[in-house]
Amino acid sequence: MKTYLKLLILLLMATLVNVDRGLALQLYFDDNVASDALIESRRSLTGSFDIRSKVEGFRTGATERYFNRGTLHFAFSDKNDLTGGGYYHSRWERKLIGNMFHFERRQYNIFIDPFEMIQIDALGKTTYKHTEFYYTKEKSDLPDKITDYGSWGPFDATYRTEMYNAAMGWGGPMTYSMALDEYWLAKISTTGLLQYDLKSIMGDMILQSARLELGTDAQAASVPEPSTFLLVITSAGVVFGGSRFRKFFAHVRPPT
Repeated sequence: MKTYLKLLILLLMATLVNVDRGLALQLYFDDNVASDALIESRRSLTGSFDIRSKVEGFRTGATERYFNRGTLHFAFSDKNDLTGGGYYHSRWERKLIGNMFHFERRQYNIFIDPFEMIQIDALGKTTYKHTEFYYTKEKSDLPDKITDYGSWGPFDATYRTEMYNAAMGWGGPMTYSMALDEYWLAKISTTGLLQYDLKSIMGDMILQSARLELGTDAQAASVPEPSTFLLVITSAGVVFGGSRFRKFFAHVRPPT
């Protein structure tokens, strides 16, 4: 009985392995460039993907598997290179609270973010991407300027200048993705190598990450046929049916 069970288990394991070979896969690979790599203005950066070990794993065994979809992802960010651009004031606003005038205004300290553009050479194509324009205002960490006048006509007066920062220019995160066509899918499936080149046309950029996404669909040929499952079920019936048969006739004694 134990021998039959072992044979049945081995048959089931072989069937499951065959099913696993037919599953779809989605894989992610990082390049050989460190995260947050700085690309200074007018400078270049070259990166590559080496997945030869994975390709060799696909091409071993009776069934060969190839990638049939893929995407190359880039993530950039703007270097924090704001420069001062002076300041300006808003108009005074007057409020009468009790017997005191309150004059309030804002001083905006201006910071300029320069324009950035990156050139991407990958998958036989050249693409240019640039940062987007933005304008923000936020309260400054500098203390407000307050001036009190004890006797200003019949009323007292207080002048308050609130300090703010105003940033304008081009910056923020930037992403770009490129799909691999049949030519590049076949090339990466056979060679396991892919290279890209980046060049900062204007301004300093930071390459946060470059990632290669590859996928392969399930292979219909490696999915077990119904006859395989029928063989497993039949084997189970023979094993357990034979066991019951032996137990039944074990109590039968021939006449003496």
